[in-house]
Amino acid sequence: MNNYINSFGLSILFICCTFSICSQDEFKINSNITISLEYGYAIPSQDLALRFGNHSLAGTGLYWYNAPLNLRYGISANYMFGIKIKEDVISSLRNENQVLLGVDNNFANVLLRQRGFLIDAVCTKTFGLFKKNRSSGIELGIGVGLMQHKVRIQVETNNVPLLLGDAVKGYDRNSVGPSLKQIAGFRWRSIKTNANVSLLLEVTEGFTRPTQALDFNSLQVDNERRFDVDFAIKLAYYLPLKTRVPSEDIFY
Repeated sequence: MNNYINSFGLSILFICCTFSICSQDEFKINSNITISLEYGYAIPSQDLALRFGNHSLAGTGLYWYNAPLNLRYGISANYMFGIKIKEDVISSLRNENQVLLGVDNNFANVLLRQRGFLIDAVCTKTFGLFKKNRSSGIELGIGVGLMQHKVRIQVETNNVPLLLGDAVKGYDRNSVGPSLKQIAGFRWRSIKTNANVSLLLEVTEGFTRPTQALDFNSLQVDNERRFDVDFAIKLAYYLPLKTRVPSEDIFY
């Protein structure tokens, strides 16, 4: 009787272990939803290049990955920042020696910087290059979104009232409008670890317009549409949010 009980117990234990192993085979941990960390270096073109030089992008995104179709889609937000300004948006405030004086008759230290953002809804598809890892390969995609950029005017000496508070909006050339995006690059998505990274070339076309009708620097009305183009090399690392999916969605 004891032998029967022991045998029965061992059988139950074996069945439980077998079921556990089968369950692990049937369901694999996969990263369906990811949060990205993104950084890029951008070269402007068209109207954007007339105002700014090369600049950086930094941002994040929330994406959903469809394993059977090798599709990634979601929303990304990137902050644009740079120090190369080609237009002197406060030239009218300088004297004949190109010096800017404050109301206290002292030199004013004013810094001009590029600031802006890109918000995009994107969809990309990965064309697998490896037989054992179809989720890694050439990545192509498109996106639509919003572009905004301006010249940040930072008065270090705090002695130019015309460039402080809301008055600065007449000088900062703030522009905003819809945008289109094309994406091409290489994606590596490990089937054994959480490594998930893309190296991308992104081209963004912004159809922007100034938000301030009157430019205080030139005292002219400025409401013309702009065509702003940005070429960016971007590295994106995707942090996974774990979910259980059937094993057939994993490619070996």
